[in-house]
Amino acid sequence: MPASYGIYPVLNIAHLEAYSQSPKEFGERPTKGLMRADFSKFPEVEIDAIVSERTRIVRNRRIKEFRIHYRGYPDSHDAWKTRIQLKNAPEILAKWEETKVPRKTQLVIAHLAGVR
Repeated sequence: MPASYGIYPVLNIAHLEAYSQSPKEFGERPTKGLMRADFSKFPEVEIDAIVSERTRIVRNRRIKEFRIHYRGYPDSHDAWKTRIQLKNAPEILAKWEETKVPRKTQLVIAHLAGVR
């Protein structure tokens, strides 16, 4: 449960019941459709690579965002996405994490470059 609910996120098993089909005289249950009528018209885009990352403060929380480049699109279409929004691209996230140099290492390299 989201923390914004402000309730304890535990269900009592005594309140759970097994699912049973509705009687036929009630007809079929309504199904929830897609929220947008034009959902199928939008093209599915593929992420080519993560270009950079940043940390933003939103409501006193630090949110890490990644600037992504879409395959087949110019750089002007790059967008900032959170880790949650990139849940369908775990390989690209893992590749970015492997190539990223830790911040402390960057500081040491910068310091050594300034000494010499």
